Amino acid sequence: MRKEKKKSKKKEDKTEDVIEGEAIILSRKSMVLDPKKGLVWMDSQELEKKQKVSSLIEQGNAYHSSGNINSAAQCYSQALNLDPNNIVAKRNLGLIFLDVRQFEKAEQLFREILHIDPAHAPTLNSMSAMFITLQKYKQASEFVDKALAADPSNEHSINNKLNVLKALELYNELIPYAEEILSANKLTTPDKQIFACYSLMIAYRMTNKLEKAIQTGNKGLDIVKKTNLQQGLIFISYELGIIYLTQKKFSEALSIIKPAIAIAPSHPGLLDTLGDAYFNLKQYREALQCYQAIRINQPQFMQQTQEKILRTKKMLGQR
Repeated sequence: MRKEKKKSKKKEDKTEDVIEGEAIILSRKSMVLDPKKGLVWMDSQELEKKQKVSSLIEQGNAYHSSGNINSAAQCYSQALNLDPNNIVAKRNLGLIFLDVRQFEKAEQLFREILHIDPAHAPTLNSMSAMFITLQKYKQASEFVDKALAADPSNEHSINNKLNVLKALELYNELIPYAEEILSANKLTTPDKQIFACYSLMIAYRMTNKLEKAIQTGNKGLDIVKKTNLQQGLIFISYELGIIYLTQKKFSEALSIIKPAIAIAPSHPGLLDTLGDAYFNLKQYREALQCYQAIRINQPQFMQQTQEKILRTKKMLGQR
């Protein structure tokens, strides 16, 4: 019995277990946790490289969060030099290229990821977002459908789907999709809930379901009140203003637009809607002020606004 105990003790002394991060160092090799393969043995040099790549990605993320995109890009590039197939580094670098509108470089990195993992939902979503930015909505639709197939609950993908359906004017598809999304509470972030309301309002208006559009707009305003999201107030108020103008409810249009215009006094859509409401209420001086503000603050819309300015001046007896 004593001899057996001695052997056992000797065996225990021979092997030292040291925990470092996710690795258990055993002699020259380490056991590490691979997300896809589970626990695997890794050479110490491989482990060192893996840790260096992870450190570079974390450093890159910190730089990116602070707005230092050049340093972030360098970190991700260095990580890829060590591990050319690292999906996280590839996607993060691709997102930087997306931010600076270098779309070809972003697309190349995203396609490399999809070659490694065709169902990688975040990258599929990034591809759809890129094509939305480029206004290539049919290509965006292809990737957003794949992203939703891979991860049906991804809120960015849901948001992109709404964006694509709205841009392609597929309102008969958008309405049931958005209704189901909102009724099932599939969106948890208020900004995306508001965007879903806004998209549904447009679809209702374009299919002449104005009362439903107003109900949805009021639901959007309730979310705005709870969260104080000013951008959401601008979106919802603008669309409600258009609907009230369509219904010839000009006083309602004024009351809904005024709080939004206080937040965004140079917004051309809000100014135009407010001007039209004033004009139809025969408050021509106020209407003229709105139209002239567009010309001053947003000269790119001057041509569309000039006709309204001339018409309003005529009503005031001006030239």
